[in-house]
Amino acid sequence: MTKIIAETYETVKDAIKIFKKILLCCPKNFFIADKNGNMVVVEHTSKKFKVIYPKNNIFIKTNHYIDSELAKEDTVLKRIPYHNTFIRYYETLQKINFKKNKFKFESIIKILNKRGSYTCQNFPGIKTIWTLALDMTGRKYKIYRDILGKRKSKVLII
Repeated sequence: MTKIIAETYETVKDAIKIFKKILLCCPKNFFIADKNGNMVVVEHTSKKFKVIYPKNNIFIKTNHYIDSELAKEDTVLKRIPYHNTFIRYYETLQKINFKKNKFKFESIIKILNKRGSYTCQNFPGIKTIWTLALDMTGRKYKIYRDILGKRKSKVLII
């Protein structure tokens, strides 16, 4: 699905149409963005999908479905009922709101990179292995990865 979208569509609006044509056999979330700064997440179960848009130009996505209809089928919560996906979501939102008036791309980098927070998990049995920070208006992109306890970041150029 990712390859079809990347090789066929130029805009988010056009890419969303493919989900009506192609069925998927398992649940997935797709982050889709275009060069114009548009972005969505398509939350997909094996039977249906919902398109989630940013609110107030902010987009936070963790492991749970944001759409209330799809949340009833959320396998994350069925498999791991104590999952902290909601804590990570709301901790990130809270930190963004605290900096609302002075928010910059560097602010999200500090939020996503803070050790000891739920945003960047490193607890026994639960670990964040990658996080993505994007400023779609300024075309600044950074990915964080933590594999084998070695946290690294890389600026993405598109």
